[in-house]
Amino acid sequence: MGLYTLTANALMSILLGKSSLRNSTIGNDRIPNEFKRRVYASISESLKRDYIPRYVRVNYNKTTVDSVIEQFKSEGYKYLEKIKVSQFKQSLKPKSKVFCTDEHLPEVLVFPPQTDFHLHDLYTSGSIILQDKASCFPAAILSPPQDSIVIDACAAPGNKTSHLSMLMKNTGSIIACDLDNYRLSTLVKQTGIAGCTNIDARNISFLDIDPESDFGKSVTHILLDPSCSGSGMVNKLEQLVDSFIQICNFHY
Repeated sequence: MGLYTLTANALMSILLGKSSLRNSTIGNDRIPNEFKRRVYASISESLKRDYIPRYVRVNYNKTTVDSVIEQFKSEGYKYLEKIKVSQFKQSLKPKSKVFCTDEHLPEVLVFPPQTDFHLHDLYTSGSIILQDKASCFPAAILSPPQDSIVIDACAAPGNKTSHLSMLMKNTGSIIACDLDNYRLSTLVKQTGIAGCTNIDARNISFLDIDPESDFGKSVTHILLDPSCSGSGMVNKLEQLVDSFIQICNFHY
C-alpha cells in the first residue's frame, strides 16, 4: 500500500471515529495518537483562518454587472469602488452588507463570508452564479470568441460551461461531455436556468470524439478541467504524509 493511500485511509478512519486500518503495515493496525492529534490540530487551525469571501459571477446571458450592482445597492448593500480585494478582505465581517468587484475578473462580485444568496431572486433566476473565484479562471483564460466550437471535456455540474456560454454571448456551440449521467442532468438543469442556448450536453467521454472527423476538425477550443483533480489539496496531503512517515518511522 502506497504512503498516500495509507495516509488517506488513516484520515478517513479518524474522521469516521475508527482506530485501526485495514491492510496496513502499521504495527497492530493502530493509528498513532500523535498522528490523530496532528490531524485534529490541522482541522482546528483551518477553522480559525479567515473565512473565504462569497464570490458571485454575474451571468451576462441574463443581465449586466451594472444592473446587479444597482439591485444590491437598492437592497442596502454598500458598493466599495476602487478597492483591491486584498484590502476588502482585511476589513470583512461575516454577513456584513458590503461588496466590491473582483480585481481580476470584472464579471465577479465579492461579498463577505457567509453571505447566502441561495434564495435570492437573482440566483434563482440564473442572473448570478455562485461560483468560487478559482473555478472562474479556466473559462476566463480560454476566453473563446463568439461563434467558436468548444468542447467542455469534464463539464458537469456546469458552472464553467455556463461561463463559456456567457463569454461566447450564447453563440457557436459548446459540446459538454461528462461520463456521469446524473451530474450531466444537473448541468442541463443549471445551464437552462442560466439561459444558455448553445450547449449540447453529451453523456460521453470527450476522448471518444474523433479529432479527424468533420466535427473534430471544426473544434476551435477545448476546456479541460478534470473533476476531483484535488487542486489546492496537494500540499496539505504532502504535509500529512510527511507527518505520517515521521511518526510511524517509515523510510522511503
